[in-house]
This record gives sequence, C-alpha cells and structure tokens, in this order.
Amino acid sequence: AAGKPVIGCRHGAIPWVIRSGVDGLLVDFGRPRTLTAAILLLSENPKWAAELGRAGREKTLANYTWKVIVDHFRVVYQKAIEDQQLLKRSTKSI
Repeated sequence: AAGKPVIGCRHGAIPWVIRSGVDGLLVDFGRPRTLTAAILLLSENPKWAAELGRAGREKTLANYTWKVIVDHFRVVYQKAIEDQQLLKRSTKSI
C-alpha cells in the first residue's frame, strides 16, 4: 500500500498475493541467499523496483482496502442468508 516493492516467500498464501516480477518478488522459503539476491536486484534496479511498488499499490487499493473487503463479506453473508432462507422454505413444504 505504501508503493514500495515487496519480497515474499514462496510459502503459504504469499504466492497467491504477490505475482513475482509484476508487483513484487518471490523467493524460496528458508534460503537467505535468494533473499539477499532479491534485495540486491531491487537496489541495483531502482526504476524497476519503483514499477513493482506502483503495481503493488494499485493492486492493494483495488483489492485489499477495508471497503473492498467489507463489500466482499457483505455479498458472502447475504448469499448465506438467502441460501438459509431458501432451505427453510423448502423444508417446510416437505
């Protein structure tokens, strides 16, 4: 969200959030040399690092603000309520 390039590990949900080379970099978990290489790569390529940071910020603002998250949960909860009401109606008619 701060417009800075990020480096994450290829572990857990992180690869689902970061697209390596597009809006950040991914390195192998537990391999400090790959992390060092990624840090050096970003520091030696400030223009590219800035592009990654901009892309990450745009993705964050489009997908991960509280408003976006709340709107998503509202849709999920509304669907669950509607499904429950439909289930209750269908079991009453049996």
